[in-house]
This record gives sequence, C-alpha cells and structure tokens, in this order.
Amino acid sequence: MTTPGLIWAAIRHRPLPHLLHLALMAFATGLIVLMMLVSHQLQQRAARDAAAVDMVIGAPGSPLQLALSAIYHVDNPTGNIAHDTAARWAAHRLVAMAVPIALGDSAMGFRIVGTTADFFALYDAQLADGQWPERAMDAVIGADVAATGQATGSRLMGTHGLADSGDVHDQQPYRVVGQLAATGTVLDRLIITSLESVWQLHGEHAHDAAPADEADHHDEHEHEHDEAHEAGIAVAQVDRDITAILLRYRSPLGAATLPREVAQVPGLMAVTPAQELLRLRVLAKSAIAAAQAFAAALVVLAALSMLAALNSALESRQYDLAVMRALGATRWRVVRLLWAEALLLALA
Repeated sequence: MTTPGLIWAAIRHRPLPHLLHLALMAFATGLIVLMMLVSHQLQQRAARDAAAVDMVIGAPGSPLQLALSAIYHVDNPTGNIAHDTAARWAAHRLVAMAVPIALGDSAMGFRIVGTTADFFALYDAQLADGQWPERAMDAVIGADVAATGQATGSRLMGTHGLADSGDVHDQQPYRVVGQLAATGTVLDRLIITSLESVWQLHGEHAHDAAPADEADHHDEHEHEHDEAHEAGIAVAQVDRDITAILLRYRSPLGAATLPREVAQVPGLMAVTPAQELLRLRVLAKSAIAAAQAFAAALVVLAALSMLAALNSALESRQYDLAVMRALGATRWRVVRLLWAEALLLALA
C-alpha cells in the first residue's frame, strides 16, 4: 500500500480524534488571521476618516477627545466655540477650507452633524438618492444609516447625546431628503443637516425645557440676552455656537504655523489628526498584541495536542507498524509516514 493510502487508512480508523485536533488547529489559526485583519482594517478605516482633515479647532480639553468627537464621532465634544471663529480661520491665507460642525444629538446610535455644504466636499460625497438639504430640519443620511431601513422621505427623532436614553426632540423631527453613496469613511455613519437646523432645534428646546425650578438659570439667560441687545448683537446669534472647525491646509506651511497661532488664542485648541491617530495606534497596540499572543498560544496548544494524539496513535498502532516492518518497511519509512500524517493534518 502506498503512503497516502496508509495515512488515509489511519485517519479513517480513528476519525474523531483527528477531527477534534483539526478543528482546534483551524480555530487557533483563524483567530490569528482574524486579529491581523481586524487590526489592519481598523488602522485603514481610521486613516481614511482622518485623511480629509488636516487640523481641528475646538474648545480646550483633551486633544484625543476632540479628535474622536469631531473626526470619528465616537465621543462627546470638549465644548463649544463661537461661530464667528470659523469665518476668521476660513479667511486665513494658509487655509484652503474651514468647515464648521455642530454636534450634540444622535438618532438610532448615529451622530447628527450640523454643518455646511463644504462638509460634503471635504469627503467627496455623492448623492445616491434624493437631494441635498435646502431647508431647516432637512437631513441626508450615510450609507450605513440607510442600511438600517431609513429611506428618503422618512423622519428621524434626534436624541440628546450619543446614548439612546437621552432627551428626545420629538417636537421637530428631521426630514430625510437624501441618501449618500457609500464612501468607506465616517460619512457613512452620519446624519448630516444644516447648522441652522441644530441651532433652531436646540434654541427652541432650551426655551421649552425651562422649568420653574430653574429660575436662576432663566434669569441668567435673560441677562445674557440683555447684554447682547446692549452690544448691538442679534439675540438669535447668542446661542449660535459650534462644536469644532475642520481645516484643510492650502500649503504644507500651514502645518508648521497654524497650530501655534491657534494655541495663542484663548479658549481655542488645535488638534492634528495624524498625531492623534498615532496615539490611538499606541493605545490599541497593547490590546491587539495581547489578543495575538493568546491566538499564538492556542496554536502552540493545538500543535502539542496533535503531537500527543499522534504519540497515542503510535502506541495503539504498534502491531500495525510491526507488521509493516516484518513486510520490509524500513524504520525511516515508518517515521516518514508518521510525519506525513502530522503534516497533512496541520495543512488541512
């Protein structure tokens, strides 16, 4: 009988142990491959999301938190800044594009972003259905949001914060007027509306939500409005803050000078996405390395288990091997037969 025939006969004689060790080795190997793929995909996705933005300007706080909230939309903002700030930095000679965003609400776990039309140009967004927002409370949804069953013409209720347990703005729902084509970026997971929609919704919500036990807060708010009138500022403009500004440089010189210029302005903080992406990789590296080490340990355990199984099989096949030796099989042929069996199982 040939060597493949002998191997097949041995496996067929004891199929269950071979299948169990085969499954263990396949699981361990698959886990290693999965960890490598997940790590690679996460790094690629994070790089794609941050590639469109050269710098973020926001309220002082944690730089990583500002990057996570303004670029990846997975954290709460560090605070608000004045809307007039966006116009100032948009007019800077080293800035090619300055896109203001207003955050705070979500729907079905997807963040609602109030912004301008430049936000779509920032990510080269294209419409898959419907039209761009034109009126207050109009919104367009990303591909991942549309995959949940939302379609053009439906309505969305905004919820304060990222959690589903926040206050629901059910008095003014968003009208979905369009769907964006898939971009492979964070845009797929967003609900985009105008800045005016966010200001209108939160302005009316703030007035409607003022209870009697918050009289002090109401008096303070009225005092701010009185000061605004005295300064000649429209009352509606007082509450028109934004969360952050997404900047794209006009030239590489902006990377060397703009962060320092922003740092000199009180109440502002500049964040470079590339630096925060590197910090994210450092934070995630230890967790990914631990998972890969666990998978490698499983592979070693599977190999040792297979070795023990082959050794046990060798003891149970002493009579068969003795017959093979009596029929003229050399010692090295028997060894090659056992190693071929182990190699075949490992490859499988």
